[in-house]
Amino acid sequence: VDKTKVYKGQQVVVNYYLYSRTPNFNATADRYPTLSGFLKEELEIPVLTGRLNAQNVVLDGTAYRRVLIASFAAYPLKDGKLTIDPMEVKATYISERAGSVDAFDMDDEDLFQRFFQAGSPRTENLRSEPISVEVLPLPAVPKDLGYTGAVGDFEVIAAVDRTDLRAHEALTLSLKVEGSGNISNIETPKIGLPEGFELYESKSQTRGKAGIGEKVFEYLLIPRKPGNYT
Repeated sequence: VDKTKVYKGQQVVVNYYLYSRTPNFNATADRYPTLSGFLKEELEIPVLTGRLNAQNVVLDGTAYRRVLIASFAAYPLKDGKLTIDPMEVKATYISERAGSVDAFDMDDEDLFQRFFQAGSPRTENLRSEPISVEVLPLPAVPKDLGYTGAVGDFEVIAAVDRTDLRAHEALTLSLKVEGSGNISNIETPKIGLPEGFELYESKSQTRGKAGIGEKVFEYLLIPRKPGNYT
């Protein structure tokens, strides 16, 4: 996980990797994590497509080939201790240990067995360890701030479709919130309108991928009196 201490609703990126010391291997999923207590969003599932891109890494002084098996964005729905549950995979590989054994150390029967086992695929059922995540409650937010549920790293951009119009004509105010986090959880912000402005309707649209996205709110506004407004 990218962090083990978060606030309720804050994004946690959960990556499952397979480490191997043999260059020829593959994997299939036996059991996907449920991530109970979290809202789960799939980011990338290479084990499902079979496209496992390996990279060379060193762990505790030992060289491995590492592949990403699955990646999720998890949003804790409650505070307290939550558990990232394991993922189970079946790994198939070609063992190279047999070919490295000195033939003079084995009798004829062992040598015969090792010869045929050297190029035979083997399978292992593997299971990751669970990870504990501490979820903190959200800080108290003053009601006058108009908090709408965003927990993450966001930017806000506002624009109108025009700045000159007649009284009783409509204009559209667009408010775009973009960044990383559970962006679909953000409720429609209440905006402070000048006196003489009427909010006719509002709507929203969410777009995103891989834990990053945007939510656009559109407000249809009607000025009932002429004048200059902010």
